[in-house]
Amino acid sequence: MARKASNRGSVDKELVSLYEKRMALTEQVADYKLSTGKKVFDKAREEEKLEKVTSMVDDPFLKRGTRELFEHLMSKSRKRTAILLALLIGVRHR
Repeated sequence: MARKASNRGSVDKELVSLYEKRMALTEQVADYKLSTGKKVFDKAREEEKLEKVTSMVDDPFLKRGTRELFEHLMSKSRKRTAILLALLIGVRHR
């Protein structure tokens, strides 16, 4: 049982590291959105991404969970991108 808990702990640590890496990418996204004038939220693009990630999963329960996970990740990414954009716009207008 301790071994399973240890394995779960290492998976959790990896997930946290991947989350941090994904959030770090929002800086590049904010720069891109600012330079191209694109909106932070692109419904068609996000739906395309959700379809892509859920297609990687066969189990229906996990498929739904994967979609929910990525919906949440994208929501957090949008919020962070919007904050960074506001900061970038503020810095460039000084």
